[in-house]
Amino acid sequence: MAAGVRAGDEAVRVEPERVRPSIYGSAVEPSTWPATLRELVDAFGAYGAVVVRATGPDREITQGVGLDLDAAARWNQYYRALDPVAELVERSPAGTVGRVVDAITATERSRSEFFVDWARPTGVRDAVFARFSERCDGPTWLCLPSESTHRYNEPWPTELMRQLVPHLRAAAGIERMVSEQARELRLTTDILEQLDRGGLLIDQHGFVRHMNSAAHAILTRRDGLSVDGRGELSAAAPGTRTALRALIALACGGDDAVPAAGSLRVPRSGPGQYYVLHAVPIRLGDSAFQCPRLALITIVDPEDALRRSPVEIWRMLYGFTPREAAIAEGVLRGEGLQAVADALAVTLPTVRVHLQHIFQKTGTHRQAELTRLLLATGPVFTSPRVVGRAR
Repeated sequence: MAAGVRAGDEAVRVEPERVRPSIYGSAVEPSTWPATLRELVDAFGAYGAVVVRATGPDREITQGVGLDLDAAARWNQYYRALDPVAELVERSPAGTVGRVVDAITATERSRSEFFVDWARPTGVRDAVFARFSERCDGPTWLCLPSESTHRYNEPWPTELMRQLVPHLRAAAGIERMVSEQARELRLTTDILEQLDRGGLLIDQHGFVRHMNSAAHAILTRRDGLSVDGRGELSAAAPGTRTALRALIALACGGDDAVPAAGSLRVPRSGPGQYYVLHAVPIRLGDSAFQCPRLALITIVDPEDALRRSPVEIWRMLYGFTPREAAIAEGVLRGEGLQAVADALAVTLPTVRVHLQHIFQKTGTHRQAELTRLLLATGPVFTSPRVVGRAR
């Protein structure tokens, strides 16, 4: 390891009054990186602070204060690949702490394009740095540049940085986890929008985090189900409201409860009308720390499902002719064969012949069997694309 680079060597006592309580001895919150960096600048007497995500030549400054924006942009665009300090830090293990003037000799600095064309014009004469994460998919190391080569001559700056490394590592881990959860949540909401029925993401308190357009259309009708002014999903009937809360609690789980799937029938205003709700747990990330307990609730309208028969899908899957698809649609709706014949302006024997062709193409033998098959093979997502059918 280069001279001046320290990774867990003998501790040097640091006076706590040199830093504020929000930095010293406490975890750094990833949502407050800028404020934390400003406090570090004040504590170390630096003129700036930057956090770098290390991915080899594609490393980049992701957070920074004090450093000129143009200088940071030029580093990200070009000088990052020439920075010998970055190369040194990223070859070192997590926990490594050091000073630039100790790690890179004066001769090397005088011959380096990075120091001559970027560091010196930017005002960087020295810096204390620390690698706090082995991973490269989030914040990796921190650098506090100084305009003076004497700022960090005493041992306390590097020792203080060493003591901050565990807190920086924890912040990087939390930020990585939150970022992963955000990506998974975006994927979940993208999928949700493609459902051919109402779908909602809901938290353990009953508040709607996201709904697709189909759910929005259902809830705005306020027919048995609605979202109140606070954003909480609610049912019109008091008894159903209680059952809905229980369903959400079941799917989201709790401190001592394992999340589980469940279903509920929600009465509507019309006689015999209802929605069917299915709830399943949604887990974001591998850790439960700071991870919201969510559930996916789908809203099924049995009448709407019958109204929107996927005729084109049947034609592609089973090779139905337009007339056969129309007859299959009538059978699915529970209409008698005579009613189907009247609607299509054909005779009953003609409908029976077509129905036999449908049975042959689907491998079924009775209308009830055909109905179960058509319901089971309906699309889950809107606008499905089917390649074709096996022959």
